[in-house]
Amino acid sequence: MNDTLYKRQYFYLERGNESIANADTLFDGTNLPQLTLTGQFYDKEGYPKNYKPTKGDPKPARVFKYTKLKIIDTH
Repeated sequence: MNDTLYKRQYFYLERGNESIANADTLFDGTNLPQLTLTGQFYDKEGYPKNYKPTKGDPKPARVFKYTKLKIIDTH
């Protein structure tokens, strides 16, 4: 999914396995952490495994499945 007005690309994150930190839980409501992720994109747009949208009508987008996560900064 692309934002044609601001030329941004959107994508979903998916954990490679349960032992890796869940990037979705790292935002504390104030500070968005900077992360370094290692992994790969799926070939086609879609949704992460076990994705359950909470509101709205989210569109399919690229999915990045990460196998390593490193928190760089939390400020």
